[in-house]
This record gives sequence, C-alpha cells and structure tokens, in this order.
Amino acid sequence: MKQSSEDLQRYRENYLREKDGVALYIALAEAEPEPERAEIFQKLAHAEERHCNRWAKLLELAGEKVPAFKPSWRVVVLAM
Repeated sequence: MKQSSEDLQRYRENYLREKDGVALYIALAEAEPEPERAEIFQKLAHAEERHCNRWAKLLELAGEKVPAFKPSWRVVVLAM
C-alpha cells in the first residue's frame, strides 16, 4: 500500500517528536542524582528510541529519507 504525502509527513513528525523525547529523557537521566530515578528515565529513553525506529522503518519502506534530528528549543531549555 502506498502512503499518502500526509501519512509520510505524519511519520516524519512523529519520528522527530519521539527523538525529542529520547533527548529529554537522556538529559533527565544524566541530571538525576537518584540512581533509581535515573534508571527509569533511561528506560523511558529506550522505549522512545524503539518508537523512533518504528517510524524510521516506515519511512525507509516508503523510500523516504529519515529526517535529520536536532533537539527542539523546548528540549534544549528543559535539559538545562
């Protein structure tokens, strides 16, 4: 089944949102002094990474390039 341009745009947007989640959870894990909480953030980052991989695979199967990732300003500010 051929994806519509709207589908492909949604895949790209979802991929980038998930990558933002990964970046945020990694920053939270690195900043968290309590090891148990840091581990939770790392597990969340891994879950988000699996979601990213799913969107990337859908894009690749459709012959599309996976977009380059740059953290959003929101994630950059929150990570500080």
